Amino acid sequence: MLILTVKLIIKENNNQICPKMANQKLTLEIPESLFEQLHHLAKLTGQSIESLALQSITSNLPCLSEKIHDLDELLSQVTPDNLHSEIDSGKPVGHEIF
Repeated sequence: MLILTVKLIIKENNNQICPKMANQKLTLEIPESLFEQLHHLAKLTGQSIESLALQSITSNLPCLSEKIHDLDELLSQVTPDNLHSEIDSGKPVGHEIF
């Protein structure tokens, strides 16, 4: 295994470098075979090994955009077919008030 350390430059939405996070580093432990592949690809493309590693990681990340749900939209999806009856959770075992 080889250690690959990447210095990250974190940019804010306005593409300005975020001063609070300017010195962030990411250290990856990768198999030598992967390092050799990245090294070969770096020679072919003229990009750095670190840049290629980050591109590979970010291209495989799941989309994390969070959908904001509208309550009225969600309630409009409730129908008699998917509406359940009361759920009995049994007798209180502590100091529940419901």
